[in-house]
Amino acid sequence: MASRKKEDAASQNEDDYPYSEDFDSDEEDVHNNKRTPINMSTDRKKSKSNRSRGRGRGRGKGRRSRLGRISQEPKIDNITQRVMSARRLRINELKNQLEEMNTIVRDLKEENKLLKKTQLIQEKSLNRFESRESDLPQLMERHNNEMKMLKEQLKKTKEKYDRTDRYLRDAEDEIEKMKSKLKKYKELAENKNLLERDELNQKYRAAEIQLEEKEVKIKELEKHIVNLQKNHRHEIGIEIARQKDSSKQLQHLQEENERLHEIVKEKQKEIEMKNIYSNRAVKPPHRLPASYNGTPLETPPPRHTRKRAPSLSDITPREKAKLYSEKRLEEDRKQREIRENYAVNKKLVPRVRRREKINRGASGENLKQHAKLKRQQDMQRWEEEERRRKEEERKEREERERLERERQKSEEDLMIIDRQREEEEKQLRKERERLKREAEEHERLERERQTYDWADYDNKIKAALKC
Repeated sequence: MASRKKEDAASQNEDDYPYSEDFDSDEEDVHNNKRTPINMSTDRKKSKSNRSRGRGRGRGKGRRSRLGRISQEPKIDNITQRVMSARRLRINELKNQLEEMNTIVRDLKEENKLLKKTQLIQEKSLNRFESRESDLPQLMERHNNEMKMLKEQLKKTKEKYDRTDRYLRDAEDEIEKMKSKLKKYKELAENKNLLERDELNQKYRAAEIQLEEKEVKIKELEKHIVNLQKNHRHEIGIEIARQKDSSKQLQHLQEENERLHEIVKEKQKEIEMKNIYSNRAVKPPHRLPASYNGTPLETPPPRHTRKRAPSLSDITPREKAKLYSEKRLEEDRKQREIRENYAVNKKLVPRVRRREKINRGASGENLKQHAKLKRQQDMQRWEEEERRRKEEERKEREERERLERERQKSEEDLMIIDRQREEEEKQLRKERERLKREAEEHERLERERQTYDWADYDNKIKAALKC
């Protein structure tokens, strides 16, 4: 019963006992035990028992004295004895309770001491923990950071897994494609009966040598073409210089022709004036045709003198060309008029002669004959110059045509050479590409046939993915 009460009190103290910092040490406990009345009563009992133990040599003496004392006391009735026994029982119960309470107090003191020690230990550990780890928010923040890091690592691992999965699928697809290609190449090699690698390499080297030789030949032909072009340009320059010289000579001759025409005209005017004066001396003037405005039939109508053209150094090339064309047209017109006048004079000569025979004397006839001879000489000279000029123009035109033909021929030769060179380059390029394709195909087939192991390749890929 007492042990159960102690356990209940201990559980109550563990659950409901209020903690207090006021506790007694061992020395204070000893001092309090000495001063309390309970301790004093217990000490008296101990001293009485010690006293009775010290008296006499044996137990009989004490018993006799106690029996004598009881016999000496007055006798008490039953009621008082019962009351006394009840009181003693009550006193014993209270003593028992007091002892129990004392034991409980002692246990509580010991427990309080233990709790105080544990409190001190916990305070020290808490102080140590606070000094090391700061406070709880930092722990929470650290925990959250760790959670974030773990989530990121999980995300990265998932992405890595997805990448490896995709890589594995791509590798499997590539393996399938390579297997199909290998099968196709094997079928092609078996169907086309391709040559060995050494023979294909020899053909490829021979084609490269031929290509180099043809390239050297093409370079030599290009140099020859460049030289031909230079020679052609040189010849063209020479011909242009000749043409310029001939044009200058032609211009000089044209100016000389014009000067001679002017001289002829002046001489004709002088002759006509002499004829007029001779006719006036022979007989009075008669009416002549109105077409010549009073001049004789042999003389052409007067023309206005042509204005002198500006010098060639003061005009532009376009104006020069225009001036030359105008000069040419003017010369053609003059020559046409001279030919017409010459024909008219030929037709009118018999009439004039008959008229001169009738109207003129011997002196007039001599003058006419002299003028006629001079006119004939001038016409012959003009015809000869015209013939010479036409011959020079014809030669110049032939020379230009010859140069143009040579230029066209050289251009055609160059075009033919370029076309041939392009065709040869195209053929060589095609041949080179064909040989290169054959060599690459043969080399790939040999490499795949010798060194390619699909099972080993699958194992390597799987091992890499596992790593």
